[in-house]
Amino acid sequence: MAFETPQRPSLPGAFLQTPAAPRIPPPAFQLVSRPPQQQNTSTSQQIGRPGEAPARPEAPKDVTPSDRARDTINESLTREKATPPLDEYLSQGYSSEYEINSTGAWTPFQRTRTYRFPNQIFDQYNRAELSTGMGLFAELNHAWVSIDNALYLWDYTVPNPQLVGFEEQSNNITAVTLARPKEGVFLPSITHLIVVATTAEIFLLGLGKEASQNGGEQLALFQTGMAVSIKGLNVSAIASSTKSGRIFFGGTTENHVYELQYQNEERWFLGRCVKKNHTFGWSASFTPSFAIRQRPTEYVEQMVVDDTRSLLWTLSSESAIRCFHMTPDGGLNLTINCSSSRIYENVSHILPASQNFNSRNRIVSISTISGEEGLRFHLVAVTQNGYRIFLSATRPGGWGFSSDASSPPTSMGAQHVKLPPAEDQGSRNSQLENTGRLLQYTSSASLPTRAATRYAPGYFFFLDSRSDRVCITTIDPGLLPRRMTESQPPRSRENTMWVDLGGRAEYMGQCQVYEPPFREPQGFANELAVQFDKKPVEVAILTNNGVHVLRRRRLVDSFAQVYREGGGDEGRTGELRKMVRVYGREETLTTALAVACGLGVEFANDVDAVQVRDPDVLAFARTAFIELGGKPTVTETLDPKNPIDTVKPSPRHDAIATFVSRILRSTWKTLIAKEQRTSTGIYSVVSSIPMEKLRMTAQNLASLSDFFKTNRNFIDGLSGPDETRAATRQEEVALQGENRALNCLVKLVEKAIEALNFVQMMFEERVEELLPLLAEPTRPLFLRLTYEALFTSEEGFKIAKELVKAIVNRNIAKGSNVETVAETLRRRCGQFCSADDVVIFKAQELLKRATEAGGDSEYGRNLLNESLILFQSIAGSLPWDYLESTVKQYTALQFFAGALELILRITQSHDPTGEAEAYVRDGMPGEDGRKTYYDYRQQCYDLVHDVVNTVDQISTTIQGRQSLTGRRKDEAYDIIATSNDRIFLTNLYDWYLSQGWTDRLLATDSAFIVPYLEKKEQTDPAHADLLWQYYSGKRRPHDAARVQLQLAKSGFHFSLAKRIGYLSQANTNVQTQVPGANRRNLQILRSELTEFLDVANLQDDLLQRLRSESRLVGEERIQVLGELDGPVQSATELYNKYLHALPYHDLNLLLYAIADYRLSTDIATAWELYLETLENEASADSSVAPWELIANSVRDLYPRLISSSPVYFPLIVLLPRLLRRDHTAYRAEGAPQHWILELFLSLSPPLTYESIFAVLETMYYSNEAPFVGAAKRELAAEIVALVGLWYERSLASIGRGGVGAEALMGGREEWNRVEELCQKMIEERVLGQEERGVVRRVREGVGRYGW
Repeated sequence: MAFETPQRPSLPGAFLQTPAAPRIPPPAFQLVSRPPQQQNTSTSQQIGRPGEAPARPEAPKDVTPSDRARDTINESLTREKATPPLDEYLSQGYSSEYEINSTGAWTPFQRTRTYRFPNQIFDQYNRAELSTGMGLFAELNHAWVSIDNALYLWDYTVPNPQLVGFEEQSNNITAVTLARPKEGVFLPSITHLIVVATTAEIFLLGLGKEASQNGGEQLALFQTGMAVSIKGLNVSAIASSTKSGRIFFGGTTENHVYELQYQNEERWFLGRCVKKNHTFGWSASFTPSFAIRQRPTEYVEQMVVDDTRSLLWTLSSESAIRCFHMTPDGGLNLTINCSSSRIYENVSHILPASQNFNSRNRIVSISTISGEEGLRFHLVAVTQNGYRIFLSATRPGGWGFSSDASSPPTSMGAQHVKLPPAEDQGSRNSQLENTGRLLQYTSSASLPTRAATRYAPGYFFFLDSRSDRVCITTIDPGLLPRRMTESQPPRSRENTMWVDLGGRAEYMGQCQVYEPPFREPQGFANELAVQFDKKPVEVAILTNNGVHVLRRRRLVDSFAQVYREGGGDEGRTGELRKMVRVYGREETLTTALAVACGLGVEFANDVDAVQVRDPDVLAFARTAFIELGGKPTVTETLDPKNPIDTVKPSPRHDAIATFVSRILRSTWKTLIAKEQRTSTGIYSVVSSIPMEKLRMTAQNLASLSDFFKTNRNFIDGLSGPDETRAATRQEEVALQGENRALNCLVKLVEKAIEALNFVQMMFEERVEELLPLLAEPTRPLFLRLTYEALFTSEEGFKIAKELVKAIVNRNIAKGSNVETVAETLRRRCGQFCSADDVVIFKAQELLKRATEAGGDSEYGRNLLNESLILFQSIAGSLPWDYLESTVKQYTALQFFAGALELILRITQSHDPTGEAEAYVRDGMPGEDGRKTYYDYRQQCYDLVHDVVNTVDQISTTIQGRQSLTGRRKDEAYDIIATSNDRIFLTNLYDWYLSQGWTDRLLATDSAFIVPYLEKKEQTDPAHADLLWQYYSGKRRPHDAARVQLQLAKSGFHFSLAKRIGYLSQANTNVQTQVPGANRRNLQILRSELTEFLDVANLQDDLLQRLRSESRLVGEERIQVLGELDGPVQSATELYNKYLHALPYHDLNLLLYAIADYRLSTDIATAWELYLETLENEASADSSVAPWELIANSVRDLYPRLISSSPVYFPLIVLLPRLLRRDHTAYRAEGAPQHWILELFLSLSPPLTYESIFAVLETMYYSNEAPFVGAAKRELAAEIVALVGLWYERSLASIGRGGVGAEALMGGREEWNRVEELCQKMIEERVLGQEERGVVRRVREGVGRYGW
């Protein structure tokens, strides 16, 4: 069959069930559930208009599928709060709208079981003499009968139950009530109290559980010894407060309200149990009552307690209603006393009096309306004709009050009147719809009622005083959140049915109470929100033929029954259309989906509820869900940046979200675990939700997942956006948005199933023993973890992974088969225990077995190697904590090589594309995603450091096992040596240096050492020092010299002396002969080094001069000395900045030599100025003669100049100048004869005799002053002295080193020149006798050689 899908208007929000607003923003991740933030808006603004979704701002840019699913579920949970409170849909006035269904799919309740009385009860009944009574303890599934003085209980749900009786008192029983005890009075095993009133006393029986004969549990009665006399009261009404444990009662002889006060010990003037009259005065509790007292005309007929407001309400036999405020200090204050006439007078402005509604109609029952249901309504009173009067108790300042308020209500008024429904036989004021159901809009009918009870959130049970029938009316939860339209029934409409019990009803009670989705008026009555999460309400009615159990029919159950009673395809289609019109498309689809997933139940022939598995019913629900699903829509204008975010998913999507949120409602915001301690102090961690509830939730989600898999291809958007079906761009975007939204929900369902399975497995362990196995920061996070966070957050996933590890580790420690445990985890919750996790657990088990076998045994080493292979196989996904613990265990077992190999393998697997190396290569920018790879590597390398430290310690401390230890050490260092990971080696070498292990670094034989040090030397002089030391150690002196030269040139903060030291060492290294060296490169290096060393020495000379310069003071001195005692400056800089303005002419000469500046005039000038400077210094210092100072200075300066070129030591300038000064000044000051010749001949490298003779020869022939006339004799004496020395020196050299006579006096040609000059001086008579003797001796000596 096919269903028509109503066309959706193009304007978003125009269709009745189409929320047009965007989704609510996603909440921030939280481990602890918390209420939504308060805003300065009204309740209706917070919830939104009924039937519409809350406003959704634009979705964030960065949202994961889990975030989207979480937001969708939270939005669905928020929408469930759209159901208005009782105050809102029952406004001031009256109403009389009912839909009557006594049979069929739409009846509000269905009778599920009828339990007959056991035969033992009839046996006891037949022995009754005076009185009998009966009632229910429905919450315990027990019934009771009182027969004269005996009380009997039995579990009416058990065939042939065992009676629990109490016969230890002799008075006839008049009333029995179940109560909750005060906290701390009884033992914890006493969970309830039975309040028993007799003709003589009222007493308490404890009710608890004890083991039964069949191994189960059964109720047992315990005498408390708490009783008080009530003679003459004839107690018939008893009420108790569940919250405080207080017990109130009244009798048929008077209209007073008594309290049974009990405590666990006696006090002054108070026994363990007393009664107190709260309406007659405190002294009445001590005043005995006598039966002969005249019976009052009015008495207490009913008592009810409102624990949410701390109020006690009483109804008298005259229909008067009183309200008492239960104060925290144990008081009971009468605040309202309203007679029947005043109540009807107050109602008259709402509903005029009529035959069936006037002051003569007695009020037969009252029921409280809790503060959780509404703030304005407090009580509902039911008249004998079935009229319901909703009353409000007020106080100055507004409606209601809190339970500890200082000002209780002081007045009461009627707010609404509900007319009784017409009987199901029909009425003239009723009109029949096409479905055959009776819809009544006005009524003046009477419903004769002898008693009535209201149960939250709005179920009324009327006991017909004319028959054995009960009339039931209920709210319709599907109508409440809907917007009122002309085509819809009013929200105050109630569903009505009559049930024939076949016997007189004596008592009613709830076996299963209503559990609201919200503990506040807004959303309290939304039964649909909990229909998949909580048990339906069940009411037990006790009649004289047994106990009848009526179960609230859920909408999902009605939907399943529609197929059976729908009247063919046409009838079923009509029912579905009506559901869409009345309940909305989303609710109809949610219900259909629930039935299709098997959540519908049915009852038949007094059997337990069974799931609807009829294939026809399931197919009907599946078809309805698929064909009525609607379509997604988009806004008129697409957002070009994020067009999918403008899509409003289809009602089908919203129905799925609603269905999932209802299944997960109890778990979503709930903590997974809670801590508790027993009375003996035993600590434990237990599940916050019962295991059975978790199993049921997982089962329901699994059914939904199966439905998705089976029908994926039939559900639009679930199998993927079919763009070929899109006629426009908007339709294409709509399909894409629908696909994204649906798939987010599908993934959430799958995650939730596995997460629930995991939680169940976790609590099969002792969780309190798992907690210590978690990391310290994780423990409090786990105890604050909610199911929402576990299902949707990354933090929850991480905590679950930690727990999986703890479970496996605990089983390994216990010796369990870890493979079995791991496989079970992987099968049931694969997202928390992947295939890689299974491998990890297997490897861990091997490691544990290796530990037990010992690391030194062959078997243990084999196990270690096997575990290493497993760990390496999943290196890319091995979590850090596993790596850290494994490395520690490997190290403890001295499996050093395995530990290092595993670490290095993992660093490569985590960064297969070399992101860390690229990050380092790019200069390690601050904000860079690659930094995470680099940081992870550094963490891993820290583990390497630990292993290396342990290796070194063990190798030096273990005695007697050096061979084994040494082998393991070598294995470990082989792993390091063979690594080609630049990041690792850089980290390792850095760590070596941080530990001060420079010798270890220099001894390392690795190709990466040189690149490492070369890279580091650019920024760190220590690494540069290590580099040249490494070169020297590897017999590479030329490379060492190159590094030393670079250090001397570098911009590091070195002193000039240190730079000269580097240059001197480099100069030494560069002179070392190395086979195979490149001569050209070596020559270039030597040249550069020599030049730089000369400049450095010159700069050092200048620095030393300036340090002793007294004229350089203050900041200028600091600046100049600082500049010079640093980097070596160029010769040009030294001259321009310093030397050209300073009287350091010797330094200028050195500068000329270094710069290869050869202008002879400048050189001669510099020498002249230098010699003058020396003379001036000598004249200023009387301790030194000028000639001495000059000789010493020239002797020091000469080798530094002559090494560059002889041009910088111009003999032709210096010798004449010194001889002239010697003649004019020095000789007179005591200069020794021939000191100038001795100076020049003592220089090293020595000057040649030929060069000195040539200068003297020129001077002699030139006849320049002052050597003219007699003064020429001095010059001749110098020449003869030179010739004599020359002859002796040359004569001594003959015969040594292969030198022959031809070298005498520089050779024959040179001798001829000497001979010629000597003859000239003899002829000019300038030689003295001594000089002539020298010439004669030289001539004779030369002559002997034939010259």
